[in-house]
Amino acid sequence: MHKNQTGAIEKAIGAEIAKIRKERGLSQKQFIKKLSDNGLFIDASAVSRLERGDRALRIAECMIIAKSLEISVAMLLRGVQTPEDRIKELAQQADLELTAARDRLWAGLATHYEVKLSLERNPELLDAMSDDYDLESPEDYLPMVAKELSLYEPISRKPSQHPLGVRDEGDMDQLLECALAIAKKMIAINPNFPYLDEALKGREDDGHE
Repeated sequence: MHKNQTGAIEKAIGAEIAKIRKERGLSQKQFIKKLSDNGLFIDASAVSRLERGDRALRIAECMIIAKSLEISVAMLLRGVQTPEDRIKELAQQADLELTAARDRLWAGLATHYEVKLSLERNPELLDAMSDDYDLESPEDYLPMVAKELSLYEPISRKPSQHPLGVRDEGDMDQLLECALAIAKKMIAINPNFPYLDEALKGREDDGHE
């Protein structure tokens, strides 16, 4: 491969690294920390040269950079891909990102649900939460969480904390359908629900609701 071709590829990869780093909301210092955590030890000047395309990359370094940015190596190389390869890679990357987001969302919902169930089993804990939350019963907890989420405004927003700007209502409806499809697969009624313990059952038998 001619030198000018090599240089063009390195510049394309470097630009992609810089673009994705900024999309992730990472400063160069934070990026360097992630790289070192994954086994690549370089300083700020090396990162700057890398992002300008002035530093040659080895395959192992590409793998560590991709891991640190939470993307595939193929996505890192998308600046030198054909349009056909890139559109396929973008679709695959979207699937990976949605899977990761689904796992995090599931964990958050499961933890909030466990809080509600703990309040049902131990209603005296409602008093312990009264300083932070206006709760009269365990049934108030999840609606309160939903309200808090709808009002949440972070001081410093990451790209993912901004509403996704779309072209029109048709596009918005299609994306909402994708989001709902994920949510509907995450929650289901369990006929063998394990959390209704004897203490709670006893309260129901005594006429408490």
